Amino acid sequence: MTARYPILYLPSEIHNRDWDSRLLIADHAAALGFASVVGQQWAIQSSYERLPPGLILIKTVNEIQLNAAEAFAKAGHLVIAMDEESLAVAPDQNFLGILSPRLPKVCHQFFANSPMHAETLLRLMPSMEGKVVTTGNARTDLLVASGRVRFAAEAEAIRKETGPYVLFNSNRALDDSIWNSHEHFMKIQLLAGAVNPDDEESVKRFEQQFVFERHNAKAFIDALHACLRDISTHRIVVRPHPVERPDFWMDMGRQYPRLHVADNTDHIPWIMAADAVVHTNSTTGLEAALLERPTVNLVPNMEGHWENLYVGTRVNPFFIDWQEGVRALTEFLATGEGRLSRLQQEKSELRRYFPNAFDGDSAQKIAAHMAAAMREQSELAKSPPDLPDVLRSTMSAPERHEIQKRKFTKKFGEAQGDFKQIRKVTRLPHNVNIAQIVEGCFAILPH
Repeated sequence: MTARYPILYLPSEIHNRDWDSRLLIADHAAALGFASVVGQQWAIQSSYERLPPGLILIKTVNEIQLNAAEAFAKAGHLVIAMDEESLAVAPDQNFLGILSPRLPKVCHQFFANSPMHAETLLRLMPSMEGKVVTTGNARTDLLVASGRVRFAAEAEAIRKETGPYVLFNSNRALDDSIWNSHEHFMKIQLLAGAVNPDDEESVKRFEQQFVFERHNAKAFIDALHACLRDISTHRIVVRPHPVERPDFWMDMGRQYPRLHVADNTDHIPWIMAADAVVHTNSTTGLEAALLERPTVNLVPNMEGHWENLYVGTRVNPFFIDWQEGVRALTEFLATGEGRLSRLQQEKSELRRYFPNAFDGDSAQKIAAHMAAAMREQSELAKSPPDLPDVLRSTMSAPERHEIQKRKFTKKFGEAQGDFKQIRKVTRLPHNVNIAQIVEGCFAILPH
């Protein structure tokens, strides 16, 4: 039996997306006697050979992430995978994005977002039989009633400062990406295994994403201009996608005093404090539905692969005609009535796709399954009493591109504050210490 330490490595790529869910998992893991290393993925993944062997949770299953998973496995770590990128994908469309044939060889287990996700994965990849566990996704724990306390104070402060507003969540992440060019994005997708250059259908589907996004962006911008012109009771807030360049919106903000750009901010408190949310078939639509916020989903075309792929068209009111969407939004803001107030069908669909999300216990399940896997597969050595010093001697923070810093930056004081808020959600009684290891990486230790 392989000797490993009771240490979980929980890398995070985007501090406004998966960071808090990792802290949730870490707190539940601490209750089980496991230490966690939480923080920027580049520092964790580049240190795989030197880190004390433990268990690493891989955030998605593209070829780039599986390269890291394979390196960790060869260095003696147990590897478990999940798929953040498929959270808002409708599994009954029989497509889950990238499914590498290496997955069952590299990963000990796979944590599915929902029963439907697990069922579809096994249908598409039968070789994963016996490895798939339905845990849910810890991100949803923070969206249902029991988890919203994490962001309640921030949402209240936003509302107090901004006043009544409509939140427009932008998703121009392909056409106006921080990666600057179509060609650069294509190179990343080739490395990730999302595009097969020798498969004409694969390349065609990749290019269709840009057409899909441009159609969505035009409807989004047209609706935004109409709201800036015609809605006087509310301010308009735009929150760009985390990998979208904010320049376009900053320029628009200088033209319209009533437009506020919430760039590189956590989307959850902004959704919570909004009177309504507008998006174009993005993950924020699913999140808004779980947060029970009135939502307009603008989908100008429903004929293609990408248009039908996401659960947003099932769990939000969607509008092919952006003008109809604006009328529904205006009616709701004025009267509280209309299409945005009649959500029984959408709520039913939400529970069909995510029947266990409302329990708010996905992080607890994930921590418990990781701890059980470690105990079953490994002879657990006792963690050294000076674990933070051991980790500091084995980890290093690599030089990062400014884009990577934009995606994830956390100082020690911020990490402490965030973890304090997370403990309001878990309400666990055990004592925990948090220590900085390297820039943007922290150890959360049972005490």
